[in-house]
Parts: sequence; C-alpha cells; structure tokens
Amino acid sequence: MTQASRDDLWRDFPKTAPEFDTRFATEGDCRAYWMTARWGGEPACQRCQSKRMGRPMRNGTLFACADSGHQTSLTSGTLLEGTRKPLKAWFRAVFEVATHRNGISAKDLQRIMGFGSYETASR
Repeated sequence: MTQASRDDLWRDFPKTAPEFDTRFATEGDCRAYWMTARWGGEPACQRCQSKRMGRPMRNGTLFACADSGHQTSLTSGTLLEGTRKPLKAWFRAVFEVATHRNGISAKDLQRIMGFGSYETASR
C-alpha cells in the first residue's frame, strides 16, 4: 500500500461520534477497515506474501494460504495481536484518544470504554 493511500485511509477515519457509529456499526466494518489498512483490502500470507488466501475462518479474522498452508490472523504482527477485545472497542479507543484535544488519561479511557482493568486502557 502506498503512503498516499495510507494517508487517505487515516484522513477518512471518523471525526465525530455519529460518524464513528455509522462507519463502524459492526465488527465486520472494523475488520474491513483493518484489512484495507493492513493489506490494501486483500489478505496476504505472512510467510510467502501470496495473495491466494482461502475463505476467512474464525469470524473473518483468520486466513489460510492456498500456496503454503500458513495461517495468518488479521491482527498477527500488529499492535492488536493477541487481543481478546473486539476490534470495534479498539477503534473506539483510538477515536477517543484522537478526538480529545488535550489528550486523555488511561484512567479516563478505562472509564469511558468500560475496560475492566487500567492495564487494558494503558496499552
């Protein structure tokens, strides 16, 4: 993905709460955005870079390469690798951090997002 298209993707990120709620209404909307941000919309094998990926598994978050058989997760190798929170929760956290003019404390983010632990909010 070119730098220009990544910049366009970031510029297209919602700037208001209603825009956010419309754009990322479902977990599928978040997966599609993350797939575009990560692979330009088409999954690629981490091992051999092949674009010949099988049908998505595990709710659209896991892909198996038709060439190497290697399985690649939508979040593997990213900041969100290993998370058990839905992508929508992380997208909302990014939105909250990005839209607070003077920043936001991890404690406030924990409260706003309803995260059970401070550690989750401070990641």
